[in-house]
Amino acid sequence: MTLSRIASDFIQNDVSVFLTRTAPIRALSVSGIERRKEERFFLTTSALLSVIDESGAREGYAVMTQNISSGGAFLSTDKPITTGASVKIDIVFPLKGGNDGKESKTRIDVTGIVVRTEKDGIAILFSNKYKIIRLSV
Repeated sequence: MTLSRIASDFIQNDVSVFLTRTAPIRALSVSGIERRKEERFFLTTSALLSVIDESGAREGYAVMTQNISSGGAFLSTDKPITTGASVKIDIVFPLKGGNDGKESKTRIDVTGIVVRTEKDGIAILFSNKYKIIRLSV
């Protein structure tokens, strides 16, 4: 399946979002020192993950977010993705209200790198490169 087809299916399908504010999840280094500065939220929703190779080519995968913060996210995937890989993540959120009061969807596109891999997913550290795009319904 091509990346454009995955993205098209992803944007057209309804997205279920469950966002729960929790106490911050703490990540401790081997020394026991807290490394995270941002509060994490448990968020389960579909996302499109694009892995970018050295030549700039992209390979896309449908994934699920597990938790997210302003600095990164943990994504569930069974695909083996190398630590240090450059990635782009597209997440679509349904929104009610907005400036015109109409229901819409908003897509957040963010880039980052894989900082940890586990058997059930990957941890992404976000870069400061992102876009927020309002989609027509």
